[in-house]
Amino acid sequence: MKQDSNLLPKTISDRYELYKQEKLWGQSSSKKGLYIDKKTDTLVFIKINTNGKSLFREYEYQRLFYEQSKKLKTTNIVIPKPLKILKVDNYVALVMEYLPAKSLLKVDVETRLDVYMKVLKFLEKVNTMNDFSKKNGLIQKPSTVHLMTLPYFLSRNLLIYFPYASLFLHSAGLITGVAPQWLKLTSNWMCHGDINVTNILLYKKKIVILDFAYALRSHRYFDISRALNSTWYQKGFHQQLWKRILSEFRFTVHQKDLLKSFVIFNLMQRLSQRYTDVNQELFYLRRLEELTSS
Repeated sequence: MKQDSNLLPKTISDRYELYKQEKLWGQSSSKKGLYIDKKTDTLVFIKINTNGKSLFREYEYQRLFYEQSKKLKTTNIVIPKPLKILKVDNYVALVMEYLPAKSLLKVDVETRLDVYMKVLKFLEKVNTMNDFSKKNGLIQKPSTVHLMTLPYFLSRNLLIYFPYASLFLHSAGLITGVAPQWLKLTSNWMCHGDINVTNILLYKKKIVILDFAYALRSHRYFDISRALNSTWYQKGFHQQLWKRILSEFRFTVHQKDLLKSFVIFNLMQRLSQRYTDVNQELFYLRRLEELTSS
């Protein structure tokens, strides 16, 4: 059912008419929806924001990943083609290809495991192309930045979760212990930056990857550690994904320890923002306890 197009400035809505407000595409502040392109009579997906800088950056990052996927000639991974970026008045609109894909939120654990592994393997393939000149536009976030922010996340968590003070002190100690290995990591790895269940969709027998707003250059463990802490509510997912990653990527003991330290660091980041859902908060605390005690 068509709705009012007043989410867009008139000079944009002259061409695009709101078809459906979208609620499942990411969690940013951007207004998102499906629009009818009246010029081509096709559906497109549009994100609108007053923060033009972030959307321009996202457009460039999505275009970069889209081009890399075309070079790889991937058959099971699809990245929507960014069509154009429009700036009118105080608004910026990112127009991209629309794919009638389905949310990954309700699939079973086994299906989600397969999907996550395919996404992570795709990102590994992208980074074997050695086309570093194409990555120059990405913001770089080396592991030294993570180490510099560790005191902040530790103090935040000590303040919020005082009864768990020993847990967070122990976690920070484990990370500090591998700091020399962190400093040796290169930061030329092309990362999506926000692998989670809302940014992965299913389209027929293919997987659609969305939302490249947080793409960056970092290290191999960045995306994997974030993925390992995703889907907090699906029982059994994390343990099985951990086993699949170690097995299929053939991580050495040294690489396993490094990955584990980044998973712990990511949990400290997540917990520092305080969750409104008590069950989610408790899940991350229990997960941190399990990782630091194993």
